[in-house]
Amino acid sequence: VETGAIPDVLLTNAVFCTWLGLCQEHEPEEPPEASPPHFDAREVLENLFAWWQANGQGWVLRYQARLYPQGQPPSLRNTFSSRDNADRKNWLTLLLLGALHKLGRVQIEAHRDFLRSCERKGWLDVFADREHDARQWMQVLEEYLDDPSGRHHYYQWMKQFVEIFQLSRWLSEYVEAILSINRLPGAFALDQILAPRTSAFFSGGGPEAPPLTRTLGIGAHFVMRELSRLGHLRQSFAHRYCYVPSPRVRRLLDALGCRNLETESRTDQSVAIHDFLVKHLGQMRGTFDRSFDLPLHAVASDSGLQIELLQRPLPDDALDSGAAG
Repeated sequence: VETGAIPDVLLTNAVFCTWLGLCQEHEPEEPPEASPPHFDAREVLENLFAWWQANGQGWVLRYQARLYPQGQPPSLRNTFSSRDNADRKNWLTLLLLGALHKLGRVQIEAHRDFLRSCERKGWLDVFADREHDARQWMQVLEEYLDDPSGRHHYYQWMKQFVEIFQLSRWLSEYVEAILSINRLPGAFALDQILAPRTSAFFSGGGPEAPPLTRTLGIGAHFVMRELSRLGHLRQSFAHRYCYVPSPRVRRLLDALGCRNLETESRTDQSVAIHDFLVKHLGQMRGTFDRSFDLPLHAVASDSGLQIELLQRPLPDDALDSGAAG
């Protein structure tokens, strides 16, 4: 073969090549995967927008009852008082719910019930106390571990103890950094807010606190959404960060043709979702009247609603057993 002594016509003969060992049999190729169903993104989103206009308020009330310990969002003041324990507890509740989003594949009722348990046992008061008495914090751990039943309910939640302390210890700084968004004159990177210690935005003497990026994870978008939805953040440039990119929402949007959702950056995923919705619904309606990703969660988690709005259900793997944001 190397010297060209074998005519080309023989080299194209499969039997001859196999006899000489010049080629190997190829394994049969696997059939291509079935392509996902095609949906008209604009039509689906228009239908979803109309459905949300008629049903969104009731859906949100049920969602909040499943999410918040009191059945409704905590009462937050835009002028945070670090000396007011009630104010601290309300803000801490919101940030803790955000941080607990990282647990994944957990229904949001479980986060709510964990915080209710902390409230009943007086632990939430310890977490919210601005004095951060080390003995009280250790007493919480001892009380949990000395449970006579030995069942240790909410073990995965209590493993977040370091993050609970971080949110408590630097709560004032984090609230200050988040509310500073309202004073920004234009677009900003979310990391500028979540990492105030190293942020160029706060280089003139801003909040001195460890970064929240890893502590909140995907829950950073939950916090941004809730604060924007409830009117505490009024900066429209924050809207791009208000979409919780859960697996079920990403799969729904992938079926609608939204790309760039497989990046490892949750922030980039949220921005991609925002841009996709604005492209098909326009700048004003792309936030679903400041409900952001909640309508997407509604349809992604309800096969009956999928049939109503999409005329057919999504593939089975488009549903995810995790929390609804």
